[in-house]
Amino acid sequence: VTGFEADDYPDDLAALEDTLEYALGRGNLEHANRIEARMWLDGPLEEEGRVAGPARELFLEMNRRRRDKDELTQEEVPEPAVDHVEKIVVPTLLVAGALDYPDVLEAHDFLAEEIEDSFSVTLDGTAHLPSLERPEEFDPLLIEFLEALQGAGEE
Repeated sequence: VTGFEADDYPDDLAALEDTLEYALGRGNLEHANRIEARMWLDGPLEEEGRVAGPARELFLEMNRRRRDKDELTQEEVPEPAVDHVEKIVVPTLLVAGALDYPDVLEAHDFLAEEIEDSFSVTLDGTAHLPSLERPEEFDPLLIEFLEALQGAGEE
């Protein structure tokens, strides 16, 4: 959530991000890709390679393709979204992984409190991409949420 200020950001996470910037600065995109897999797929405080197999291969391929694209140079910075959260008046599904960045989890909790009609779930043992890492847990949550919405509109 742009503009959201987290309370705490552990030093070891800043070090991991510095390592990523160093790899990118040297043009070592494969090393950067592996670092980003650790950050977003494994979880920044977890061991590298926690998630293996097809999910890791898919992440690395998708992220590699993203990295191969030119950076945007004319992006307009919108006003902070955090100032508009109270305007969300539709049912909202919030799913977070318990192994994600602490500030992302803080933002998740903030949204769950601020969005009146929200359904909030934190999946244990997953990081930033629970839908990729554990589709067998994520998909039923999404389907249940969408079916509830569909049923709400039939009254």
